[in-house]
Amino acid sequence: MKKFQIILGTLFFHFFFSQEVKDYISYIPKDYKIKFTNNYVQDDFITLKRNLNIFLIKNIENGNFGFKNEYILLYQKISDKQYYICSNGEYYWLVEKYKNIKKHYFLGLQRSYCFLKPNKKDFIKDGIIQLDIVFLSGNLMVSSSEFDDFKIVKNGIKLSIKLADVKVDTDKDGYNDIFEDYYGLNRLSKDSDGDGIDDLKDKNPLYKSSNVDYQYIYEDILNKDFSENEIYNYDTIKSYDENLCTINPKKKIIIVNLKTNTGLMAKIYLARYDKPFSEIKKIDNSVFHIWVYPNISEKIQYEYKKTNKGWEKNILNAFII
Repeated sequence: MKKFQIILGTLFFHFFFSQEVKDYISYIPKDYKIKFTNNYVQDDFITLKRNLNIFLIKNIENGNFGFKNEYILLYQKISDKQYYICSNGEYYWLVEKYKNIKKHYFLGLQRSYCFLKPNKKDFIKDGIIQLDIVFLSGNLMVSSSEFDDFKIVKNGIKLSIKLADVKVDTDKDGYNDIFEDYYGLNRLSKDSDGDGIDDLKDKNPLYKSSNVDYQYIYEDILNKDFSENEIYNYDTIKSYDENLCTINPKKKIIIVNLKTNTGLMAKIYLARYDKPFSEIKKIDNSVFHIWVYPNISEKIQYEYKKTNKGWEKNILNAFII
């Protein structure tokens, strides 16, 4: 009977879900249980976004908007601990607050395709975190601020996960196991790349930094808009370029090497993570060219020339699309 149920469930999955929904399901960390229900309000995304804005405004007015660079979607107090589901702009995190000490736990859910519905109800029951989400189609990073081109792909999705499972941090480095598995870090070592710097403090936690010509060029581009980011605010870049992987950036960047990384992030296709520049073209031993894409409508070609006095940088071409 159990084998029959498994077969039936597999057939239902393949025939009743679009490929896009199947992809999004595969992006959810394996620790979650996923349930689909028809018990939801039929909204378009603009309505969902409007309701989110109203909710956030009310939270600000009520003084519940508590953390820098984060906005709060869910809140619950259990005994002497406070729990928040927050977004740092790109991902959802669980924040546990106890005696003014905050602990962050990555949820492995990204809001560019996974929209979390906010509410003021308890979201932790009997040690289980319960979330209502919507799968979206669109690109958060190239859409307008009002997300005009977004559409709902699948509504009525309920995710559940044990609070204890979210909080597991095997190597005690400050990043929970869900975070480490998502990005391909080593959950058994505080120092995944073995460079002597713990992952939490390492600006490039997946790879040891080196000092060659290509590194200088990449670092110059990536550090251009440098600003001190907090431990849990970071950039993510996916690339096949080994030279890019070994940079020594000023801000925290998680570089996912698509040739070798085994984390969930390496399997997720989102345009957001295409690196904002081309491969470096070596003209000769001292001259290098690279295209940089500051935004979706602009591209600039730079020439880097290594001289006895250091590096020279010049613009060769610039286009506005």
